[in-house]
Amino acid sequence: KRRFSAFFGTDLQSWLAGHGLNQLIVCGIVTNICVRSTVHDAFFRDLDVYVPHDACAATSAREQQSTLYDIATHFGTVTDVPALVAALARSS
Repeated sequence: KRRFSAFFGTDLQSWLAGHGLNQLIVCGIVTNICVRSTVHDAFFRDLDVYVPHDACAATSAREQQSTLYDIATHFGTVTDVPALVAALARSS
């Protein structure tokens, strides 16, 4: 990854398309910068985005809360790891 978004300057989009994937789980550090940038870029590429809040960390609790709210209301689904694992188990 060369910039805040995992899509910038990488082949992530073509790799996902080449594997027929249209869903992306995004987690990591820092929620309010890198995670947000990747989520926005994924959304604008028509991907379904899932963010497990308990697998992310921000620069502050306030930033974490506001970023997750922004993602949940506009760009993707905010969930937690146990719910995401359960959903993945049901779909396979």
